[in-house]
Amino acid sequence: MTFVTILKAVYSTYHVDFCYVADHIGVDDEEVLRWERGESKPDEHALHHFSEVFAIPMKTLLESLQEQ
Repeated sequence: MTFVTILKAVYSTYHVDFCYVADHIGVDDEEVLRWERGESKPDEHALHHFSEVFAIPMKTLLESLQEQ
């Protein structure tokens, strides 16, 4: 499972959009859009916050980045 797949699942599960994700993990909206398009990947700091906010294990997120 790629990070893009996880991100889209978060949108669907939590009924949120990229703006919500950005606000809650402390990154710019455009950065989340770049992740969504597969143009970039979150750094470890952003990944840690993403893990905490959306209750996704860091191991799962790190593995998803390797599959992109």
